[in-house]
Amino acid sequence: MGKGVLLGVVAVCGLFCSAGITQPLIVPDQPIYIGQPFSINVSVPDTLIVLNLRDPAKVYEFKIEQPGEIELCFVRACDHPCACVPMERVILANPGDTILFTLKQTPMEQEIRRSVLRAKEGETPEVLKADLVEVDGKSCFQIKVKHIGADLSCDQDNLSASFYVFDPQKVATLTLRETGPATGEFETAFPMELRYDQRKFTVKYASNEVTVELPNLPKAVIKIGDENMSLTLSKRSTKKR
Repeated sequence: MGKGVLLGVVAVCGLFCSAGITQPLIVPDQPIYIGQPFSINVSVPDTLIVLNLRDPAKVYEFKIEQPGEIELCFVRACDHPCACVPMERVILANPGDTILFTLKQTPMEQEIRRSVLRAKEGETPEVLKADLVEVDGKSCFQIKVKHIGADLSCDQDNLSASFYVFDPQKVATLTLRETGPATGEFETAFPMELRYDQRKFTVKYASNEVTVELPNLPKAVIKIGDENMSLTLSKRSTKKR
């Protein structure tokens, strides 16, 4: 190989390295979710530093003796540990926290930041129960919803929803309460009456009264965020609209 060709190869290698083609620290571009393990690739012997910028006093260090992948997991204080990740690699974080990843020997050469999210984008609420029940002798509409994305804290969170029967102009606003810390399930019960007489249904809820005549049936629509779910009250079955 001629001297000029060799110098050209060296120059190209230097250009590729300076452009960051060979990186000692690779953090996936995919979002990081609470409770879901993810892998980081460290290609050199070093110490991986993980820092939650919301709590910079707490620094996590992981010694990398053999280059390769290291698996980590973020959880809140109220969550169960990740099943497949050793406890020493489980890191405390909350949804919305920003995490900094860097290497100890070259801390300023490569710093990578990622946000921690609670649930995958597009995850929708699921109705677990929606029915007319008797509470203390009064007719109520009871609804229970599973919505992991709304379980943001280690306290009992609230979930807002809108509700109407048949007539979208007669909307009631509901607040569903989480059943416990970190359950991801929300429920509420509010007064509602359903009567049938002379081929028509009369529904009373909040300050609204709606009359529905056969062959139509009284359908309740529950809206959480952008998701609409409907319930035919006379049949008591749920489906997505």
